[in-house]
Amino acid sequence: FTLSLLDFVELELILPSIQEQKKIASILASVDKVIETNLKKINKLHDLEKATMKELLTKGIGHTEFKDSKLGKIPKSWEVKKIGELGDIVTGSTPNTKNREFYGGNFMFVSPADISNGMFISKTVKKLSIAGLNKIRKIPSMSVMVVCIGSTIGKVSVSTEECATNQQINTIIPKKNDVFFLYFAMKWMAHLIKKEAGTQAVPMINKTEFSKLHISVPPINEQKRIGKILYSIYAGIEKLNYKIAQTQSLKKSLMHDLLSGKVRVEWNQNV
Repeated sequence: FTLSLLDFVELELILPSIQEQKKIASILASVDKVIETNLKKINKLHDLEKATMKELLTKGIGHTEFKDSKLGKIPKSWEVKKIGELGDIVTGSTPNTKNREFYGGNFMFVSPADISNGMFISKTVKKLSIAGLNKIRKIPSMSVMVVCIGSTIGKVSVSTEECATNQQINTIIPKKNDVFFLYFAMKWMAHLIKKEAGTQAVPMINKTEFSKLHISVPPINEQKRIGKILYSIYAGIEKLNYKIAQTQSLKKSLMHDLLSGKVRVEWNQNV
């Protein structure tokens, strides 16, 4: 359906008085202001998160003694390890897509498209049946999933329940390491993963190459402290994102009610 310019200019509108128009505009502008304020807060928290990640993942908490390593200077009590030493590394796969019995169940099947900027995966476009899940390697909850093929290479997420991934994702199933520390460490290493993938048409780093990447690792107690600090910043960002979503929903409702005349606003005739 296409509306011509002539038809558009001849449309009839029911308009409130100019005073009520101004009042409606003022109400909607105040809602926009709340959204804008929260967006600025989120940007500041993102900056804080980046700065804190750089500080904690390279210098740790309260260290005064450092040593040279292949990754540069690190706290004396830290170790340089390969990612493959931090847990079991699993490359996903895809059950036969022609077999409908493998799909449409209750188990998440994670692809890069399902991984956004949030920490946790709670829903996926595709779901597997128990038969489909049993055909490939299961991923337990609280595992760290890293995109290793494609345009979103380096994206990281954490599983919230038993699931599976496609072949574009390598998953770290933690072995005596803190999952939140690993999540932020992988997020911090995204630039290195992209670099290792090269400039080919389809960027890719396979399981072997991924497992051999080096990372500086603190003792488990410090891992947990670092993970807790960084998670608190992340939680603040998520809380503000929720507030923005709620405010945008309110604005949509207000626009419908106020611009349709369903709800009328009072205005001071003496102003």
